[in-house]
Amino acid sequence: MSMLKKYAGWAVKEINRDRALAYSNRHHVLKGLPAVCWCYALFDKNDKISGVVVYSTPTSPQIFKIFENTVLKEELLQLTRLSLPKDSVYNAGSFLVSKSLQLVKFKYPNVKSVITYCDIENGFWGTVFKACNWQNFGFSTKGGYQGFIVKNEFKHAKCGKANITLKNGYRPVRRSTKIRYVFFYKEYGSYSDFLKIAS
Repeated sequence: MSMLKKYAGWAVKEINRDRALAYSNRHHVLKGLPAVCWCYALFDKNDKISGVVVYSTPTSPQIFKIFENTVLKEELLQLTRLSLPKDSVYNAGSFLVSKSLQLVKFKYPNVKSVITYCDIENGFWGTVFKACNWQNFGFSTKGGYQGFIVKNEFKHAKCGKANITLKNGYRPVRRSTKIRYVFFYKEYGSYSDFLKIAS
């Protein structure tokens, strides 16, 4: 059965940040979303959300070094969240990502590529992105402090200065190694061609 037949009656639509945040917090290991982001949801035949994907502008200058500074800031987005329920339909993630990439391109035509990171320590190896023809850009290196364990509770690094926290004897948690995947856009043709693809 083709993906189009399998998902007949399903749709990918843009939703507001608050709605995406509520869904993502229920279904993703990370909590919260960037202050400025663009969110899309997969709606099933009953108009129920069956997945959410979130895009934002990369904030780290290190990301642009991956492209040897050949990509301008307005030409790159980051897929920061892909939230799916544990009982999601097979290939739902691929369907959501592929359709949302098309919607992003026509809303922001200057975008040439999208980057994302998969946390292998949490069991995410990028199966969805490989299915959508994203390119493997290797592993990131372990970064600085992601946060600290304070009284058996995880606190994000932004909650306090790292040097003060370390002096108090709290256990640091470093950022894990991740796999980088990059999607490079190809032209879809006319807007009418796009509508046929996205429908």
